[in-house]
Amino acid sequence: MFLNFTQYTKLPPRVTFGTQMAGSIVGAIFNYTMMKTIVANNRAILKDPIGSRLWSGWIVQQYNSAYFVLIVPEPASIAMGALGKELFAFGKPYWLIPFAMFLGLFMPIPFWLIWKFSNPKSKLAKFMRYLNLPIILLYIGFLPYSVNGQWTSCMIIGVYSQWWLRTRRPRWFAKYNYILSAALDGGRLSFFILSFAVFGASGNAIEFPNWWGNPADLSVDRCKST
Repeated sequence: MFLNFTQYTKLPPRVTFGTQMAGSIVGAIFNYTMMKTIVANNRAILKDPIGSRLWSGWIVQQYNSAYFVLIVPEPASIAMGALGKELFAFGKPYWLIPFAMFLGLFMPIPFWLIWKFSNPKSKLAKFMRYLNLPIILLYIGFLPYSVNGQWTSCMIIGVYSQWWLRTRRPRWFAKYNYILSAALDGGRLSFFILSFAVFGASGNAIEFPNWWGNPADLSVDRCKST
């Protein structure tokens, strides 16, 4: 994505390379600083299987779980190799994971058939044409083990920018869509500042008022706490 931005903005290759190297170095320092500080000040929450509305250690914990072995090589080599029969053989706790590859192979077929045999000019055919099932399933897989308050805003912004603006304001979309995408990626700096200034990454969180949009007994997207 970064290379695409540099091509659209016509940056020279040397400037692109230098910027990418500088970003990698600065990003590594920021990530390490945040990791050490957040773990030190929120250790009890991160070790809790449920976590809190803001902090969750599920993404790190699942590196040692069977779910992630098909994505990350290191735990996959241990779990699928040394513990393959105990975990993934038929009748064992995670036997469905190897079969998920076959499920993923055949799952797009019904949607393809609907698109193939429906009226090409119908709204259903147009919808099916742009339906990217692998991406949908990927992000559905993120839901069980992360703090989910972000997904509501992601869906709202995605529908607004990729559908409403694209269909109702095509000139604006063609001119500013990549700038909008870059601005959203740049919001990670705001997340860094908010984490330490507001959300308690340094151990001192600021409590916001309890109201409809920030209920004390519900998550920010108004889901019941477990």
